Amino acid sequence: VGAGEADIDHVVIGPNGVFTLNTKNHAGKRIFVGGRTFMVNGVKQHFVRNSEFEATRASRLLSAAVHETIEVRPVIVVVGAASIAVGRTAPVVEVRSSGQIGRWLQKRKPVLSYDQVVRIAQAAGQRGTWHSAEGGLDDTQRHVVRFERLRRDI
Repeated sequence: VGAGEADIDHVVIGPNGVFTLNTKNHAGKRIFVGGRTFMVNGVKQHFVRNSEFEATRASRLLSAAVHETIEVRPVIVVVGAASIAVGRTAPVVEVRSSGQIGRWLQKRKPVLSYDQVVRIAQAAGQRGTWHSAEGGLDDTQRHVVRFERLRRDI
């Protein structure tokens, strides 16, 4: 995505909305989620921050491509975990196991029309929606990329 400084694992587009899926393989590990916290075997990870960043970026890029505000919801999909425990505070980013994600997505209420789904899907299928121009970045674009990296790191 962009000049190659970030990636989005999957984008799901349907009547139930637009979602970025950040897939994490943690076979046999214990997962804890709550609020902005995501821990793997007791070690805090930055998956929530990264997932929010990916969804925000996808929203901005898709909105620009279709000339309409597109809300994108981040989801972390955990593959192979021994357990997923949820704390007292609900996670700010949806966290689902790979076995739950299909059913969870299908249960979302429709929020997009057929025409919106088609327009968004067509835009998502275009390389230009996600990647910078082939000729490289001009000075303004370089500063924007640096600022986005700095903001993400902070």
